[in-house]
Amino acid sequence: MKIAVVVLLGLATVLPLTAQPADPVIDQVITFMNFNQYEKAVDLLEKAVAEKPNDAARHVWLARAYVAVAPDAGMFSMMSLGRKVGNEFATAVRLDPNYIEARLGLLDFDLMAPGLMGGGVDKAREQAGEIRKRDALSGHRAFAKIAAENQDINAERAELKRAS
Repeated sequence: MKIAVVVLLGLATVLPLTAQPADPVIDQVITFMNFNQYEKAVDLLEKAVAEKPNDAARHVWLARAYVAVAPDAGMFSMMSLGRKVGNEFATAVRLDPNYIEARLGLLDFDLMAPGLMGGGVDKAREQAGEIRKRDALSGHRAFAKIAAENQDINAERAELKRAS
């Protein structure tokens, strides 16, 4: 009897994971990214996002792929890619406001991009606040990241202490 309960509990934890259909596009993109084939990942994701424009995960992965190709881009291309990164993360957040990875990506973008490109510390703080509303631990880490960016070691340490 105990063995049956253990098996059922084990299945209860495994089934939800396997019941969720994987996105073969994202699986292929991860493979491309692991082999530094960033352009192929971008091409595939641009088509995949066009096919499923309401899929927040595809928008997040497209933003990540744009970030990956940016170092090899020229100055003007980098500016264009920067805007695309911000737009893709923002779209993912709009589609799924509870998607923490999308909000963290947007926060990183806001910290790195100048205000002219749509970034800025105030926007990053706004994202960190939204993250904290949804997940306290991730929120503390987000505020710690902002403090680190501002070289405020005491605030960073305080946020990390609250997170633990």
